[in-house]
Amino acid sequence: MDTSPLMAVLVGAVVSTATYQMFAPGWYILLVIGCLYAATAYFHFGTDASLRSHTISFEDRKTAVAHGVGMFGLAMSSVAFGHYYTTADVDPVFLLWFIGVIAFLLLAADAALKNPSSRRP
Repeated sequence: MDTSPLMAVLVGAVVSTATYQMFAPGWYILLVIGCLYAATAYFHFGTDASLRSHTISFEDRKTAVAHGVGMFGLAMSSVAFGHYYTTADVDPVFLLWFIGVIAFLLLAADAALKNPSSRRP
């Protein structure tokens, strides 16, 4: 029996419950965070996808600089939006969502690359 979906739902429920207990956001935020982390957990448990499976490296210096600039923008965007939309520097719920989005996209891409049936000819 494949327990990956059950584990994924459990992870999503635990993250949503912990978010509610610590920050008490609206139900729609909890739903979004729970679904995001459940899908991320499914890719982790149900496929060979891993956040540490490979590193990104570029041969071209311009591409490497562009990657660095983009990573800086990603890293600072949660602070910038948190400061813009709240009185604090970072809204912890937004930061939790942001980290989940990055993990989901990396795991989904890694799972798609490792699963030949997901690629089109």
